[in-house]
Amino acid sequence: MERTLTYKITNPMPGQKVSGFLKTKGFSTQNLINLKKDPESVQVNGKFVYQNYILQDGDALRITICETEGSEQILPVELPLDIVYEDEDLLVINKAAGMPIHPSLHNYDNSLGNALAWYFRQKNTPFAYDRGKAYGKRCDPGAAGCGKIPAGRAGRGDQQRILCDRKG
Repeated sequence: MERTLTYKITNPMPGQKVSGFLKTKGFSTQNLINLKKDPESVQVNGKFVYQNYILQDGDALRITICETEGSEQILPVELPLDIVYEDEDLLVINKAAGMPIHPSLHNYDNSLGNALAWYFRQKNTPFAYDRGKAYGKRCDPGAAGCGKIPAGRAGRGDQQRILCDRKG
C-alpha cells in the first residue's frame, strides 16, 4: 500500500526541519525512522530531501509512505470485531470485555491483535503490529470500550493509543 501526504508550508517556525514539522502532524519517532529508510520518501518542491531540510514559507512538502510488509510474529485468527469507524488511517474498535489486547503466553490466539491481523489479511493490507503502541500499554483485558487503532503507517502518530473507558 502506498500513501502520499502533501502539506503546504505556511509560516514555519524559524529553523523548522521536516522532521520537526512531521512530529507536529503526529508522526512518531518510528514513522520518521521508516521514512529515512527510503531516500525517495520526502520531497520539497519536487526535489528529494533529507528530514533535516529547513522548511521555508510556501514550500510544498510531499511524504510518500510505502507499506508492503506486515508483522509475521502475530497469528491471524478470525475473531469477532465490532468496528465503529474506519478510514484509511484509523479504525475505532469497540473492544469486548475479556479480550486481551496483545498475544501473550496464555493468550496466543485470542487477542485483539490476532483479530486485527486476520482482518487486515482479508483486506490484503499489511498489518504492522507495534506492541505497546498500536493498542495501548495499560488497557486491562477485562475493560471494554471504544479504542483507536492506526490502520496504516500514516495513522500511527500520537493518536495511536487505545482508550479503554469502562469495565464490561
